Amino acid sequence: MTNPAIRTSWQRHEVKYFIDEALALRIRRYCVQNLRLDRHCQPFANRQYPIHSIYLDSPDFQLARNVEAGEPDRFKLRVRTYRHALQADQGLPAFFEVKRKVMGIIYKQRAIVDRTDALRLMQNGTNSHCPGTVTQTEANDKLAKFQWLRYQLRATPKVAVFYTREAYEQDAGKGVRLSFDRQLSFQPVDANQVSDPGAWWPVPIRGVIFEVKFTDTYPVWLKNLLASSDLVRRGVCKYTLCLQAAKGMLLDMRETRIA
Repeated sequence: MTNPAIRTSWQRHEVKYFIDEALALRIRRYCVQNLRLDRHCQPFANRQYPIHSIYLDSPDFQLARNVEAGEPDRFKLRVRTYRHALQADQGLPAFFEVKRKVMGIIYKQRAIVDRTDALRLMQNGTNSHCPGTVTQTEANDKLAKFQWLRYQLRATPKVAVFYTREAYEQDAGKGVRLSFDRQLSFQPVDANQVSDPGAWWPVPIRGVIFEVKFTDTYPVWLKNLLASSDLVRRGVCKYTLCLQAAKGMLLDMRETRIA
């Protein structure tokens, strides 16, 4: 049976910033007073839910290079679960996602796959049955798109990304969502290690990644909040940040062995 609380498609704008903790706490106070806490945060004492993603890319990292070049039409392939960095998957479903950015607008589609099938897909790329969380046709269409893009790129798992998210939403379905992402860390992976909750390394960034998501235009209250916070818009891609950190770590390891 379809679960109406689980979305499988998005179309929206996203704006991202690096901010320090002092500013994050000030914006958070506004959110607590005026917005609704995201339902995914509610079970956690610190109001932050975990996000664990494995990003796939071509042998020459075409998707990462498109991000770094600022291509106006680009996409990412990732497999996402909602678990802590050192937590085993415990049979949790995985979300096979295609996140595309076209002229500043984000389009995201995902297929929900049970963990057993997800591991098999990550390892050998064959098609698979999707569970009934969404209708079978919808799930298969979204998974087929993911797999076709993967096939064209010969994409394989490159890096795992973990962070925690605290998020707030405007009531009455206005389509505005503010989130604070912390503890960004990475783990190099390959197709045979996708279920390994091994060692993680922090990404050397300062502060908090603050994201603003909206469907149409900024409401007046959001414009005022951003203006009063003196924010500078940044291009922030967690995948490329983690990939750069992973490449730097591997280079340091090679240099240490040579020395």
